Amino acid sequence: MSETEMEYGYDYEKLITSLHLNNRTTFPFFGFPFVASVFLQRHIFRSISDFVFAYRFNDLKSENVKCGDIIFVKTDYIEEFLVDYHPKIKHPYILLTHESAYSIGYPWQLKILNDSKIIKWFAQNTLAR
Repeated sequence: MSETEMEYGYDYEKLITSLHLNNRTTFPFFGFPFVASVFLQRHIFRSISDFVFAYRFNDLKSENVKCGDIIFVKTDYIEEFLVDYHPKIKHPYILLTHESAYSIGYPWQLKILNDSKIIKWFAQNTLAR
């Protein structure tokens, strides 16, 4: 068990496994492969998230984020999220960034990868590996 797991008493690997985010996951209503349509991906990522931070829609309240919650951020707003919201979040969470042509992976963004509050970061249009 990692230090973070011991500190928060949360099984992150079980959480990640339970999401089944892979090519074999299907959209339940249409049977399309999960990665077949950007339109479907966008709505699936939002629908599996506990909080959404995107233009004209922001239900994110930093104080309400619990350990293991999933936060969807429209990539256009990642800087605002990292500056204004991330520091106020007290518990580890999973970050999803999507729904934009902007890239993720610039040095100022990657600094957050070593932050103990980031369990995993799933992103579209990544520059880094």
